[in-house]
Amino acid sequence: MSDRQYVLVAVETAHIQPYIFASNRLKENVGASYLVAAATGLWALETLEKMQISVNLTGDNTSPFTDQRIEDGHVDAEIIYFGGGTIVVLFAEQDLRSEEFSKHHLPSRALSRQFIRRLSTRVLVDAPGLKLTFSVAPFSWDEQLSHAVADLLTAMKAQRAHQPALIGDGGLGVNIMGASTSMPAIDMQKDPDDNWQPNWQPYAAETVAKRAAAEEANRVLRQTLGISRRDYRFALELDDLGRSKEDTSYIAVVHADGNGLGNFIQALTDNFPADMNREYISYMRWFSQGVKEVAQRAQRDMVASILASVYEHEEDCYLVGLTDKATPIKLERRDGQTILPIRPLVSGGDDVTFVCDGRIGIDLAVVFLESFEKYSLELLEESLTACAGVAIVKTHYPFSRAYDLADELAGSAKQARFLVGKDAPSAIDWHITAGGLYGNLDTMRQREYEVEDGSLTLRPLFVGDIPRDHTLYRRSWTLMQNIITQFQRFWSGHQNKAEKLRAVLRKGPIETAIFSVRYLSDSDSPKLPIAAGFENDGWVDGFCGYYDALELLDKYIPLQSQEVRD
Repeated sequence: MSDRQYVLVAVETAHIQPYIFASNRLKENVGASYLVAAATGLWALETLEKMQISVNLTGDNTSPFTDQRIEDGHVDAEIIYFGGGTIVVLFAEQDLRSEEFSKHHLPSRALSRQFIRRLSTRVLVDAPGLKLTFSVAPFSWDEQLSHAVADLLTAMKAQRAHQPALIGDGGLGVNIMGASTSMPAIDMQKDPDDNWQPNWQPYAAETVAKRAAAEEANRVLRQTLGISRRDYRFALELDDLGRSKEDTSYIAVVHADGNGLGNFIQALTDNFPADMNREYISYMRWFSQGVKEVAQRAQRDMVASILASVYEHEEDCYLVGLTDKATPIKLERRDGQTILPIRPLVSGGDDVTFVCDGRIGIDLAVVFLESFEKYSLELLEESLTACAGVAIVKTHYPFSRAYDLADELAGSAKQARFLVGKDAPSAIDWHITAGGLYGNLDTMRQREYEVEDGSLTLRPLFVGDIPRDHTLYRRSWTLMQNIITQFQRFWSGHQNKAEKLRAVLRKGPIETAIFSVRYLSDSDSPKLPIAAGFENDGWVDGFCGYYDALELLDKYIPLQSQEVRD
């Protein structure tokens, strides 16, 4: 080992949100998400294999690593771990002297430099517009590897923060502007499923690559999420997510992120000193693969809850909720296949983003959060939690802005959980907008939900099995779902009263109590839902318990998720 100079290389994709959500064409978003995942996954592994060096790879997706160890001289490069959009590789530069190398200089013959050059070229050719971030550092085996990796990732994070967003070169001379971007077009294409853009369209190189990757992305997704039935497929157009042509249509952009995993990995430096470098590598591989499996199983549960709610009637197919008062979603059918009203877009370990019909976004997010916590305990022996943000917007609302809102909502849920403490359960926040957004989330909340008597909203809410006598129960999704379903069951024929109740709630508990006595006391009138004390006058401790539910009354369908999870 003494004659070997080691080099640590970390790679991740940069500015992936603008790249994935650059357009409102779902097919392009799908293809972009596949290219992002491939860059630090499949393509990075293929690059190492094509370098004609010995690598600790088996070629088996279920068990990708061999037992060969770099410190024993058995391999020239060893993948420490990959997943979550990051890959970390340790190279043995046996032909280089240590004085030839520094973190600012890589000799041209260095294996690490060849890897960076080859992978960069692959991304430039096959994923135009996608940008990689590399971080490199020398390493000696008698150093602490866990500390070196933590420093490497910290340096990469700082580098990414100062890295400008990639802006493509505009056209020179005579050119046609691409349909999805302002970049010059290189090809004319016609998508048979793209009904809202007739005839042939000009596309830039970045868009062509994304569209070309869409079908492969769907194939990989079917395999990953275990969709074996050929009579179902995922949507490639927003209009196939279950929208109703006659009614106002909403989609939900959902972003979920694990809590504290970055800090958890950084803390491993205390558990793995220099004489435990090999144990650190084994643990990081096990943990990163485990987090990936946890997220995939949680997504499978989401799909299972949809399939459990599908009802076929003659030639039509519907998504039916737990209550018969919620309007079913009619699913699109094409070429003998039923199109599921969901499309996962990002699945980077604990970082997951998907788009779906707006009426099932919250329920699917809750399924993911509950399943993520359950499977993390099973597979990792750690009760990991996550937070989710759900942006419910019009179907053709700008995708990038909807994602930004979902990300901000996830941050709001994380903040609420932080204020409760480290043992707080997973949390969720959502926002519905029919038009544009004016200011940040705090500004909108203050303007729309703050009244003289307190807050009209209970959001963010906590997810999980929260006992009724727990202080968080009044801010739990369990209670909110119960309130919504009571409204849907008993207020479905009383829309005018529901609107009046929503208006009077803004005036406070006294006016709400008067409204209840005056309009809800006779036997034919619906009653305020029984809900942890809110049924008295709609308010408890300065919070309104019904306003959120009334907003969701026609925008929420409770899926058959409980039966599936049990």
